[in-house]
Amino acid sequence: MHYAVSLRNTTEELWDDVHQRVCFNSYQSPDTGHRPHVRHQNRWLPLGQLPATDSHCYLPVEGMVDAYKRSSQFRDGLLGQPVSFPGVVAWDVLDDERKLLTCHCSRQTVCVGTNQNWPCTDLFLWYGRIEPGEEKTCYGHLLFAEWDVAEFSRHAEDVALKWQAKENLELKS
Repeated sequence: MHYAVSLRNTTEELWDDVHQRVCFNSYQSPDTGHRPHVRHQNRWLPLGQLPATDSHCYLPVEGMVDAYKRSSQFRDGLLGQPVSFPGVVAWDVLDDERKLLTCHCSRQTVCVGTNQNWPCTDLFLWYGRIEPGEEKTCYGHLLFAEWDVAEFSRHAEDVALKWQAKENLELKS
């Protein structure tokens, strides 16, 4: 699934460091739980294995740490470990043979978030500066697959390239 979120500055003022949170409530299984994973230093890790994280955290995306620090929402918060993939992967067990994986991703995110107490994956889409009268659009993507994280990691780069192609088609139309 693909989505686009557009913002238009209808004021006379310059908007700086603009971001928009998109929260995707994944799923909650009373038997097996919610297993969020992020890619840190090019390894997919369960959220709980990252230093200085707890059950609910926001993590900047590599290359966006300065923007993350400037944002008023995160300025006073804990700077978590930067992630090397702009999304969160979560998976669960459907039955003895099948797993269900969700990936919430955007190349235009300043940080990702996840919460073990309420199974969601958050992206903070980054618009940066929006001039008066200007409109900007960010794109996000959701993948549902019968994979676990190991299987997803084998396909992550191809999936991301396909999503980028989808965004390019949207921009042309």
